[in-house]
Amino acid sequence: FVLAQTGAQWRFETPMSDLADQAAVGQVVKSLLNLNADEIEERTGGDERDDATGQPLSRVDVGAGARSWRFSIMPADAESRLMNVVFTNSARVFSVAASNVPSALVSTVGMLGLRDKTVLALPESSLRRITLKMGKAQADVVERGGPAAAWRAGEVSPGKVDTARLNAVVALLEKLRADRIEKLGATLEEIEAYGLRDPWLSLSADVDAADSVRKTLLVGKEAWFGKRYAMVRGLDILFVLSPETLEILNGHLVEPVQ
Repeated sequence: FVLAQTGAQWRFETPMSDLADQAAVGQVVKSLLNLNADEIEERTGGDERDDATGQPLSRVDVGAGARSWRFSIMPADAESRLMNVVFTNSARVFSVAASNVPSALVSTVGMLGLRDKTVLALPESSLRRITLKMGKAQADVVERGGPAAAWRAGEVSPGKVDTARLNAVVALLEKLRADRIEKLGATLEEIEAYGLRDPWLSLSADVDAADSVRKTLLVGKEAWFGKRYAMVRGLDILFVLSPETLEILNGHLVEPVQ
């Protein structure tokens, strides 16, 4: 993973080119700069030292202007209560409390937590049609002719638009954020395993946008505590959505004709 700051904005450069969660990255940088050692040990030997407890959990390269620092982080004890921070070309080993080491520096899940968690960001003025389908049920379709036009039920969805529910969904689509990111690079097999080939819910938004005319959100199997896996068709990022988000999505946009 490579994160770089341009101006005042942090972005991922590798493995994806994408915006980072600015507040989350800021907290990691602050924690790193404030990291204090509980113990310092002087060692002799080569430049590269791996503890008997195992290989480094990570190797970190931090650059600031023309200066850079390289260090490895590894467990200092079998219970992983302490971490050893070992700088390249230094005989010192800094032992720090594991709870003080930012998770982004020692785990893939922690690093994924630094990616911006925005799933969709569709301005209301760009929306032209919304299609919401629950499993194998008949899809609800609502559409309008322009930004000032009123929403109406589509031809395949006879009935009356549920204005309150539609407004809640439109507001959600303007800034739909995930509870967390599960992984990058989801394979076809994983997409099926997470229930996204035959989704629990799918929502397509037809928009006026330069990069795409349609965005489709797929929501699959339950993750835990009422959360569900989700992804945007065409992207390989696996998200986890919160129960609050699912509550807004779960329902009909059109009240059927009685």
